[in-house]
Amino acid sequence: MSCTTEDDDSDAKFFEVSCDAETVEGDNFVKNGVKFKGAWLQSSKYARSGKHSVKLNPKGQFGFSYEIKNIKKGDIIEASIWKHVKGVKGSLVISSDDPKVEHYLTGRIFGKIEGDWGQYSASYIAQEDCEKVLVYAFNGSQEDVYFDDIKIKIYRDNPKPDDSHQALEINITSSLY
Repeated sequence: MSCTTEDDDSDAKFFEVSCDAETVEGDNFVKNGVKFKGAWLQSSKYARSGKHSVKLNPKGQFGFSYEIKNIKKGDIIEASIWKHVKGVKGSLVISSDDPKVEHYLTGRIFGKIEGDWGQYSASYIAQEDCEKVLVYAFNGSQEDVYFDDIKIKIYRDNPKPDDSHQALEINITSSLY
């Protein structure tokens, strides 16, 4: 499968990209023009699909990094990645380029487990416009952690609630309760 896309046009209303750590060009996993950074972290010790995964440790804490540009308020990003059950650390991160904007970091609970692999999933709804959002695997621990088969879905131009009206204010006097 390697790195694939259904439509990586950043202006499309929906597009999906995925990667399984198999095809390397320089520092990227690549196929059909889709690039995920961190290919120098490729490992053949474990693999969920194919023959390779990404090994993260203190020498390389970030892997399968993918950049989504021109994010607008209301855009939704869903991501999933498989982590080898060896080791307790490691997470999937969705992060804005703006340090004031919150980012999403998965915990240590798998949504699914298949054999020696558990799946992390994360969703991110843009609360404001930003130039780019990064999706990546992360390991801040001293141990080796292995990731494989990342998938990212981007939904753009979603209907936004009308927040142009003043907030409703309700006052209840204490004599009524």
